[in-house]
Amino acid sequence: MIVKDIGCELGKIILIICLVVFFYNCVVNLYIYMCVPEFMSAFKLMLNMGSPLCLFLNKVQYELSNMYVYIWYISGTTLTYGMYSSVKKICNKSKQD
Repeated sequence: MIVKDIGCELGKIILIICLVVFFYNCVVNLYIYMCVPEFMSAFKLMLNMGSPLCLFLNKVQYELSNMYVYIWYISGTTLTYGMYSSVKKICNKSKQD
């Protein structure tokens, strides 16, 4: 029962991390396609530097990176607490018997 609960939580965490990585990859590739000039064209670089689209994509990419770190932090804390509470339940159950 406890292993099933931890496995379900691990599955959710892995799914969320995969989704964040997928969206991050999409945003970075779109940013490269739309905002990074080929052959270092100075004129296109000047136009794209202040482009609202490029700034938005860069901001989204940055926030997805932060979200990725927060997800790992929160998932580690949650799994640690979940394992601690599971062990505590088992110990309390064995003391009652």
